[in-house]
Amino acid sequence: MAEKMAHAAGLSFEAAARMADGPSKSDNPFDFGRMWADFERAQRAKAEEAARYRFEETAHERMLREASASFNLEGRGTYPQSVGRKALRAIKDAIPWPANIADAVREVEAWDALECERRVRWDKYRLGDAAMIRRGLVLDYAIRGRARSTRDATARARWVLGREAFTSLSEFDREIGCETMLSDFERMAERLGAVTRENRILKVKRAASEGHPDRRTSAEKRAAVETVLRQPGADKLSLRQIADAAGVSHETARKVRAFGKVSKNDSGAVRPD
Repeated sequence: MAEKMAHAAGLSFEAAARMADGPSKSDNPFDFGRMWADFERAQRAKAEEAARYRFEETAHERMLREASASFNLEGRGTYPQSVGRKALRAIKDAIPWPANIADAVREVEAWDALECERRVRWDKYRLGDAAMIRRGLVLDYAIRGRARSTRDATARARWVLGREAFTSLSEFDREIGCETMLSDFERMAERLGAVTRENRILKVKRAASEGHPDRRTSAEKRAAVETVLRQPGADKLSLRQIADAAGVSHETARKVRAFGKVSKNDSGAVRPD
């Protein structure tokens, strides 16, 4: 490339090289010595700042380090999948495991905040391998675990969709979290339908126990059973579960499921279950 550039200027490579000798005519000549001195000065200032910062291992870090002391974890903090099951179990049991998704989110945020604070002081003040593996395990639970309450689902949604400080989720982690959030909402919607059916069953049973049985026509009973049978997962329900969900007798549920209708003897009849 140098020869082509020199040739384009009507010079030989040797002539171009001779012209390059001598002091630079640039307004801002490159001064490697000055730049190196600036770098060393910045490093000394950072070292002085680090010296004023008293590094203290947290209680959880100490517990994790002691629990994993018999395992070789050096350099594996970023890759929990490369750690044996015994080491993972020791790390998981070293400190209490989060009771729910909301607690898991708070623990991951706490690890990230601690890591960020230490990086500002000095690169060597980082989370140890055991702590990083613990964070990875809790992170996986936080983005994949099943939410058991609206509080859990809300905590995960705010965390995954937010961009707050100390939230160092990768795009891949966010995608997994969004998929889990969708599953949460679908499951809760299905559960809401089940709760509605359970409330109606309780109302029917309460009325019957008070001497005011629920009176419906056979067509209404059949429609109630067919509604239950159209619900997702109805093929896995027992006959008793179908009858309870529809608020009808076991025999009525059996006839509707088997023949798609109630018997002629029941047709048009009005009778309490």
